[in-house]
Amino acid sequence: MYVALTDGTVGVIRTSDNALVDTIPAGMLPRGVVITPDGAFAYVANANDDTVSVIRISDNTVINTINVGDEPRGIDVTPDGAFVFCVNSGDNSISIIRTSDNQVVDTISNAFGGTIGTFIAEVPSISNPIPTLSEWGMIAAAAGLGLVGVFFVLRKRKAAV
Repeated sequence: MYVALTDGTVGVIRTSDNALVDTIPAGMLPRGVVITPDGAFAYVANANDDTVSVIRISDNTVINTINVGDEPRGIDVTPDGAFVFCVNSGDNSISIIRTSDNQVVDTISNAFGGTIGTFIAEVPSISNPIPTLSEWGMIAAAAGLGLVGVFFVLRKRKAAV
């Protein structure tokens, strides 16, 4: 697991015992980390130097530093690993990085007419059609409301007769 640390490094955590096993120098004030789907690279948003560091995971080495917009914070990668999206909260922009050559290929500036925010997330695809416990809870609540509705309709009919 890779964690952005406020001292300008990225921590490598061994999840079997939650031990910090390595630190990797990144940019100034790392704020977000995302791992490519193939597990080969980590992209780190560095807020105070307006860059994204690219770390090769096989040897925990920074192989590239990419200039992006002002104060990058949120970062995510597309499901196919082709692009990284970086939210720059200082200038309300989103930098789009092509991962094949680590180049910024587009910048969306003030696309929403105001503050974009600092975090980014993708909408997960539904790969498992079986509801989770929380989804079953919502289904049960909806069914319960439906039964209450039926009860009131039947009660109203009985009262009208």
